[in-house]
Amino acid sequence: NQSYYHLDNGEVSNVDNTNWDLAFDASGYGSAIRINGMTGTKLFVYPNGDASNWASVDTIGITTWNEITNSDLSWGAGAFNSTIDANDPFDLGWGVYSMITHHINGDSVHVIQLSNGDYKKLLMTKLSSGNYDFKYANLDGSNEVVTTVSKSNYAGKNFGYYSIQNDSALDREPTSNSWHLVFTKYITQLYPGMNYGVTGVLTNNGLEVAKAENVDVTNVDHNNFSFTNEINGIGYSWKSFNMGTFSYDIQDSLCYFIKDASSSIWKLELTGFDGSSTGGI
Repeated sequence: NQSYYHLDNGEVSNVDNTNWDLAFDASGYGSAIRINGMTGTKLFVYPNGDASNWASVDTIGITTWNEITNSDLSWGAGAFNSTIDANDPFDLGWGVYSMITHHINGDSVHVIQLSNGDYKKLLMTKLSSGNYDFKYANLDGSNEVVTTVSKSNYAGKNFGYYSIQNDSALDREPTSNSWHLVFTKYITQLYPGMNYGVTGVLTNNGLEVAKAENVDVTNVDHNNFSFTNEINGIGYSWKSFNMGTFSYDIQDSLCYFIKDASSSIWKLELTGFDGSSTGGI
């Protein structure tokens, strides 16, 4: 599960984190599309053609393709956006923005390996008027599904979700103004080419975090530390696995300061992690 937490009100939602495959940015100008990497879902850009080659997609040579993943620095940088051409201000990774229609038109075919091991080809066709139009099918073209996820169904939330395995849209996230932190499992890049599932804490949009290490946690002053708006400012590295005790050690003399949208400052100390047995933080 993942737990959405409000610093004033405590946990506001605790939801299954395994029942979705795709997440679509529901904000007004957002176009991020994320994958559920924590379930083992993998995403590739088809390297042997573009959207016009939809009918001829295969996975020959897939072991040499570059796997693309979500960023854990920003909610607005999903796996589908990771192939942005930095020299083209209209390129959004999975598609290109049109100054004429103001639509984002999909130009890339993707191959997705789902958590159950199945491969699907997938084409994000268009984002227009708040609607993400897309289609997916088996690699041979059978069982094609053409569908839409509409931002209007997720007003006030960061993302709307979709399960390819169940052919259904999901409303599984609390409103953005009701939570500060999400305790969850996510994918991070330990080093180039090594993506790994970790358990930790990510922050909502609009929050800033400062990390205070080797300090007297009781008396430390937040003014001595720099704040960042990267969503993994807390992250996962406050704990480490002890091979001698087969349990987790918590880094001591460590706390985090969190600045919310009203500029209130909170101090957070992580005191324990139970591991995969319960997931308790």
